[in-house]
Amino acid sequence: MAFPPLDRHHQGTVSEVSTDFSNGLPEITFIDAPAFGSYLQIHMEFSSGWVNQITTLKRDDQITVVGQVIYLSEILITLRGCEFTVAPPEIPLVTVQPSPTPTETPGRIIADVTPASFRASLHRYTEFQAKNLYLGKWLRIKGTVSEVSKESINGLPEVLFVASHRNASVFVIGMEFSSDWANQIAALQRGDQITVVGRVTDIALSESVVRLGDCEFTIP
Repeated sequence: MAFPPLDRHHQGTVSEVSTDFSNGLPEITFIDAPAFGSYLQIHMEFSSGWVNQITTLKRDDQITVVGQVIYLSEILITLRGCEFTVAPPEIPLVTVQPSPTPTETPGRIIADVTPASFRASLHRYTEFQAKNLYLGKWLRIKGTVSEVSKESINGLPEVLFVASHRNASVFVIGMEFSSDWANQIAALQRGDQITVVGRVTDIALSESVVRLGDCEFTIP
């Protein structure tokens, strides 16, 4: 496969935005850039001064990046010291309101979702944006129990909802409860329909996992 020219300019479609680069700096990824052939990943590292601009990006945005090539192989290119410009849209942009729409309850902002609808909502955003939007927010999730664990990674009782879509990878919502809920959780069975209220504590889109804490549940 032919390598892309080392002219420091790369135009493509945003596939992911992350702040978890090995150097702790924001990063944009192009995947399967058409001009360079299939299954090529281009990782582009930016200085911390670009954080605000990067958080405005969404998947499928067309941008042009200028950066210094520091690594090159047939499947991976890494650029450092990057800057970007956004290509003019080919069609008028339409503002899409986030879904689900939060509703206020005393001391909390609640969004009513199902595992499938929350997965669809998160798919609109990069992981960077999803964390800014949802971390610390309260959700009310109606779903089917897929698994019950006595101890989560934090040593607390946990219930899992698992959603899948066609041939896509599964999407897991892990919901942690205080130890006071241990007896109620122990009575749950796979396939039980429950409604959980909890606070979003972590989002890892690359792993298709969302975690909620301080949870409570009711059975319809």
